[in-house]
Amino acid sequence: MINIKISTRLVILTKYKAYKIPLNKRGLLQCKNEYKIWKSGKGRKYLAPLLWYKLGIVCQERVKELDKLDTHIVLKVKKLFPELDIDNCDLYFKHNWGLHYGQQVLVDYGIDKTIVKMYNKR
Repeated sequence: MINIKISTRLVILTKYKAYKIPLNKRGLLQCKNEYKIWKSGKGRKYLAPLLWYKLGIVCQERVKELDKLDTHIVLKVKKLFPELDIDNCDLYFKHNWGLHYGQQVLVDYGIDKTIVKMYNKR
């Protein structure tokens, strides 16, 4: 079964993978940021695994949906990745997180202050 979600990116969810295809400049920047954060190597245990990045498209390992988000994990991620500690950011929404081998991981980690400002200009 394949699920599709649309925002600034077309997200195609298959059984094992999540493909994020940018639909506009914000989506492209989010994909680039996810690649940059993953490539840095820090805090990977808190991030959904990024399998590849090509032509602005991100492919992540599919993770299980969460029943409940532990907010202490959000605080750890904000400390590890100050670029994600943004006012009005959606890190507290459980749908942006998943479960990977028993560890809560952030699925959507491409947002930054520049992109948030772009949302506010709509």
